Amino acid sequence: MIIKDEEMTYELDLTDWFGYKFPEKEKKKIPWFKDKLWDYVKHSHKGMRYRIMRMSCGVWNGYVYIPSGHPLHGKGFMEEDGEIDKLIVHGGITYNCLSDENDQSSDWIIGFDTNHMYDHAPSDKIRSEEGYNLAVKYYKTHDYVMKEAKNLIKDIKKKFS
Repeated sequence: MIIKDEEMTYELDLTDWFGYKFPEKEKKKIPWFKDKLWDYVKHSHKGMRYRIMRMSCGVWNGYVYIPSGHPLHGKGFMEEDGEIDKLIVHGGITYNCLSDENDQSSDWIIGFDTNHMYDHAPSDKIRSEEGYNLAVKYYKTHDYVMKEAKNLIKDIKKKFS
């Protein structure tokens, strides 16, 4: 399945996701098939923009746009001053780069992912009933990542504004 938004084209191969071959009745019980497939919107919270994007493996990532002039603009998660490390979000900040959007924005983007050791990606292979139950429990939904992104913005505002 090819998904296009105003910035990029993504390929999601749902046939590689666990449970794809299940009957529709069973699929409706699996959170990654009940979740929305894609989020095309650039959201805003407390005056900051953010995006939620699904990766090809099925997990959701969150990205916050840091405007030019903000104390975190240009800061990386591997820098010695550790300012990015002060932010509280699921799994910590795992992404940073200068925006390459078509609007010539000078925003800095920081992001987090939901594909850590105790998370579940729909493309992960499941080999037991216990594994299935853990996958269902630890899959992070779109709503979960939306809340995390908003909490990240609140944390940025609290610590750096």
